[in-house]
Parts: sequence; structure tokens; C-alpha cells
Amino acid sequence: MTDVETPAVPASLAAALAAVQAELPRIEKSRTAEVRSEKGNYSYDYADLAAVSSSVLPMLGAVGLAWTTRPTLDANGRLCL
Repeated sequence: MTDVETPAVPASLAAALAAVQAELPRIEKSRTAEVRSEKGNYSYDYADLAAVSSSVLPMLGAVGLAWTTRPTLDANGRLCL
């Protein structure tokens, strides 16, 4: 048998979420969206899903949590989460 320590998994969902939230890193907003509309054009910066996932998913897994989605269609037949 080895002397490898197993990380402690929090006893409740709330404790697990609190553990992750206490350690969340600042994720760089490395993408820019350009929006054009009749009322005017604007842009905003955002962090894409890949950047967020690569930072957050390992943290969730470390406390026994997983993130899942259920893709569905909205009333207009568009794919949404």
C-alpha cells in the first residue's frame, strides 16, 4: 500500500461549491464579440467556454462535482443549453 493522500471531498453540495468558489481564478476575457443592430453597433469582451472549462472543470472534479448540459431546442427550433 502507498502513502498517497486522497483529497478530502466536502460532505455536502454547498460545501463543495464553497470550496470551488473560494479558489476560482480570474479568467482572461480574450475574445471580442461585435454586435451590429438597427439601434447601433457595439462590442464586448468575453472569456470563451474553452477557457472557462479548462480552468473550472478540474476544480469541480477535485471536490467530486461535475458540470453537465442538456442541449435542447427553443420554441423557434434553435439549439440552446
